[in-house]
Amino acid sequence: MNRKLRSKIYPMWIALPGALVFTVFFVVPIIIAFFYSFTNWNLDRMDSPQFIGLRNFINLFQDEVFARSIFNTLLFAFTTTLFKTVTGLLIALVVVKRFRGNSIFRTLFYLPCVLSCMIVGLLFTGILKQDGLVNNLLAAAGMGQLARDWLGSYGTAMFWIIFIEVWMWAGFSMFLFISGLNAISGEYYVSAQLDGASPWQQFCHITLPPAGPILYRCNNAEYHRWFKGI
Repeated sequence: MNRKLRSKIYPMWIALPGALVFTVFFVVPIIIAFFYSFTNWNLDRMDSPQFIGLRNFINLFQDEVFARSIFNTLLFAFTTTLFKTVTGLLIALVVVKRFRGNSIFRTLFYLPCVLSCMIVGLLFTGILKQDGLVNNLLAAAGMGQLARDWLGSYGTAMFWIIFIEVWMWAGFSMFLFISGLNAISGEYYVSAQLDGASPWQQFCHITLPPAGPILYRCNNAEYHRWFKGI
């Protein structure tokens, strides 16, 4: 009985350090933050918190800056997920075919995925700043009046941030789609051609249906990146 009891308790002892770290650094701060969200308390004053109910939440949802930030976040999440999926599928349809230089193009499209966010940020900051590459090219082409701080302007910042995100992660979706496209037997396309199916019909009825699980994987990966910090 002692041996059986120890065999049951042993996994708990193994998981205990990780559970303690998770509780101390994640669960406890969340509980404390939830408590103070119903109070009027300033860390600078270090006075005792005063319970004010839902006033903080009411003020928050009435704040135009908060509403704009929520809208921008949802816009960014929707557009980047859509364009990364569509771009990855289009690239996969091209590079899945065998031709000279196929592996080189796959590597080039996937390369941004292995770069750190810091490197990508520094790269595009240098390209899009006031005296960066884009503005220098515009000035050389005689269109210097269009130069601006592309990441600091209200009308262009969101576009370029979405573009950078799609550029960085479309290669990941590409490889997922390539794995799904390689699993489709070529006999289906031969039979479809003999039956007179057009390329669009072949894409809709043969190529696209197996992409359903791939779309789930892409969206699941986006879920982990957005909500679990990966």
